[in-house]
Amino acid sequence: MYGRIFLALAWGTSNLMKYKPPLRRSVRLMADNDWQRKFEDPIALPDGKKLVTLRDAADYITSLPKKESDLPEWQAAIEALMRVSRSGPTMLARIAVMKALNRSGPKWTAHRAHHKMRMLAR
Repeated sequence: MYGRIFLALAWGTSNLMKYKPPLRRSVRLMADNDWQRKFEDPIALPDGKKLVTLRDAADYITSLPKKESDLPEWQAAIEALMRVSRSGPTMLARIAVMKALNRSGPKWTAHRAHHKMRMLAR
């Protein structure tokens, strides 16, 4: 309303009829079909379950305790999931979730530890 009044004062009333306000674009809020996109390869969880879709990954992250989900790795995974849900390759979200899952690094086995100790002894 106030925009039209300002335009009338600035342009004159004859130009006001020619003015058409820009179209407003509707904002998409988490359309279900975007969150149902599948990862190229499912993500295996430590408990044996698999994350197949973006929705599965989002549900998994939201089910984490707040202390863990506030970690920077999980925040990056959340951001990647949100970006990919709008558009983009699902591999981006897969990499972010995998990095968050494996943030502690590879598991040391007795075999690997033994070889590392041997190399340090030399």
